[in-house]
Amino acid sequence: MLEKSKIFLEKNLDNFSEKDVLELQKILEYHSDLYHNKQSPIISDKDYDDLLKKLQFLEEKFSLEKKF
Repeated sequence: MLEKSKIFLEKNLDNFSEKDVLELQKILEYHSDLYHNKQSPIISDKDYDDLLKKLQFLEEKFSLEKKF
């Protein structure tokens, strides 16, 4: 999941598909669980925040249900 996270961090917003957004939701759920429930994050707070901002933008762009 770490490698997928890195890919999504580098990916330009214009290059996301709706399918990518659903994958990004899963990635953030995974990282949120690691941080909040297991107290063992594998990405920095900044990276998490950057992924979250992308997700929020893309959920709006594709009119998807907001997960975060």
